[in-house]
Amino acid sequence: MLAEAHEALAEYIATYREPDPEDMAATRGRLDEAGVDAYETAEERAVRMAALARLRGESRPEPGLRAG
Repeated sequence: MLAEAHEALAEYIATYREPDPEDMAATRGRLDEAGVDAYETAEERAVRMAALARLRGESRPEPGLRAG
């Protein structure tokens, strides 16, 4: 499987070339600003999980708990 990944990478580079380091840094900056790969706090996770449970009908809404 690793050999297939290396082959796919070589094919990608042959087609599109190596990514420009400055472009990659700019893209990483935009992703960071958008919060991509940002870890959520325990409170944010609890709120998200409670909202998901309500959507699935697995629990009743708790007073004062809201997503967002």
